Amino acid sequence: MFLTTRSAVIAFALVGSSAAHAGFIYDTTNTSRTTQAWVGGTSVDSDSTTNLGQWYGSAFFSDGASSVLANQGSDFAASQMTFAGGAQTSSSVAIALAGESFATTRFAVTSAGSLNWIATTNSSASGSNMADTSITLINLTTGQYLFVYTGNSNGNGSIALSSQYNYELRISANAMSTSAGSTVATYNAGFEFVAVPGPSALAMLAVGMATARGRRRTR
Repeated sequence: MFLTTRSAVIAFALVGSSAAHAGFIYDTTNTSRTTQAWVGGTSVDSDSTTNLGQWYGSAFFSDGASSVLANQGSDFAASQMTFAGGAQTSSSVAIALAGESFATTRFAVTSAGSLNWIATTNSSASGSNMADTSITLINLTTGQYLFVYTGNSNGNGSIALSSQYNYELRISANAMSTSAGSTVATYNAGFEFVAVPGPSALAMLAVGMATARGRRRTR
C-alpha cells in the first residue's frame, strides 16, 4: 500500500475520548510524534508535536524524479492510543532518500489491568533499498519487552500490565533508498487500557448480584 497524498493517513483502529482515566497516566515529558523527510542525508521537511490528543502530521519532498512522503494520524486519549501512518520513497535515479513516521510515549499504570491491542504493519522495498516497521512495548520498571511487532503482520491480543509500573510504547515506520526504485512502510494500530476491578469493586459486584438473585426469588 502506497501513501499517495501529503495529508496524514486517518484509519484509527480504536476510537477514544480525551478525558482522564484513573489507573492510566501519561508521562507528558516523554511523549512525542514526528514525521521527517531526508534527501542526501539532510532533513528537508518535518512535522512534530509533544502534546497529547489528536495529531496529524506530514513531511514531503519531490523534485519530479524523486519523492519522499512520511505521514501520521494519531491520538493519545484517556485510556486509548491509536496510530495510522507510514513512510515511502520513490525515485527513477540513484539518490539517498529517507522518510520516517515515529511516535513514542511513556505511561504509568496505577491499578492493574490489561492493554488490548490490534495492529497491522507492512513494509516492502525494491532492490537493495530498505523499509521496516516496528511496534514495541517495554516495561521500564523491569526492562522486559512485552510486545515486539515487526515486518508484515496482522493481529490482535491483550497484554497484562502490573500496578505501579512504568511502560514505554514506540511505533516507527522507516523507508530508505539509495538506488532507483521504491520503498514503503506502514502501520495501523490501536491500544486500549482496561483496569481490573479491585477487591472492593469485586465485593460490591458480588453484593449486587446476590441482591438481584434475592429479588428474583421473592417474586
